[in-house]
Amino acid sequence: MQNKERISPSQLFSVAVMAIYPTMILMVPSQLLKVNGDDAPWVALLAALIGAAFAWVSTSIHHKFPQYRITTTFVAVLGRWAGWLFCFIFLSIYFGAGIAIFREFGEMASWAFAFGDIPIGIFLIMGGINAFYLSYHGIEVIARLSQLMLPISVLAVFVMFVSAIPWMNWKFVLPPLPEMNNELLRMTLHPLAFFAEGFLMGTIYPYVQPAARVRRSMLCGTLMTGAIFTVTMISLTAYFGGTRGGNMTFPLLHLSKEIRYGIFLSHLQVVMVPFLVSVICIKQAIFVYTVSLGFRDLFRLKDYRPLSLFITVIYTVLASLLFNNASDLWQFMSQYLIYKAFPILLAVTGILYIAVLLTKKNRSGAMQHAKK
Repeated sequence: MQNKERISPSQLFSVAVMAIYPTMILMVPSQLLKVNGDDAPWVALLAALIGAAFAWVSTSIHHKFPQYRITTTFVAVLGRWAGWLFCFIFLSIYFGAGIAIFREFGEMASWAFAFGDIPIGIFLIMGGINAFYLSYHGIEVIARLSQLMLPISVLAVFVMFVSAIPWMNWKFVLPPLPEMNNELLRMTLHPLAFFAEGFLMGTIYPYVQPAARVRRSMLCGTLMTGAIFTVTMISLTAYFGGTRGGNMTFPLLHLSKEIRYGIFLSHLQVVMVPFLVSVICIKQAIFVYTVSLGFRDLFRLKDYRPLSLFITVIYTVLASLLFNNASDLWQFMSQYLIYKAFPILLAVTGILYIAVLLTKKNRSGAMQHAKK
């Protein structure tokens, strides 16, 4: 594989965070608060720690085959036919996740800007155009934009939480009750399913130079994402409590609208929402780029760009047709992504990881096998 693009380890860090954390702070808190109530922050903390293990697994696979993307590593380790099958399953799961991400963007934009009279398909088309444009120009452009928007968006969220401290009730944030431990472990699947989006970063690992710092960047990116997510859950729980927060689709956006910041800025929504919309757009672009790049490897195409246009159109159309509202989106996430697709993804990636650990082929031999 010839790498015509290069990104730095710090850019991989930014892309990894951008690929995971937007959904973690926008959609996941609602479900955790609804099911776990005041115990939701402990679910977030547990998921963050396990999420770091996902980063370790994906970077361990790359460490043994540093010149290959995770999609081509399937063929290198498992052989042509088995590798093709497992790779197809791997990419299909992320293809389905991309549909939910596109719809998430549309729902958030529609709610945030209070454009109830405008069809949500308009927002999806706008997001799709942006995602295709960024993916067309490659990972370097996406990485640079991620570096720019990450500190700004995190700062906006941080300012909002600090401003909300006077109204927070810390009695809501209590250690988990012993009888809730089993439920806490089960509900960890919700955020873990989104931490697993980090597996898709294996598609761009070969673009990172120096390659020796891939593991550090991914682990730091995952841990930072977990820290942001945990702080988000603590703050939302302390402000809303489990009952009230669980009845909101986007608790974070509700918080930005409720807190008063002074005469010149009645609420932070007008400042924070544009940043969050930009963050979701970057996440859309990351998914379009990495998924189309993976399918290009799978079907041995010369260029990923025509495929990325096709995937963007499919994402936009399906996101418009499959869901009537945010409730349908959550049902899709829970029934398909979390409790069905996520276990399959873990099994497929686990098989690849075990095969990589057990293989006796050296790197050059494995790569020669993959080229056949």
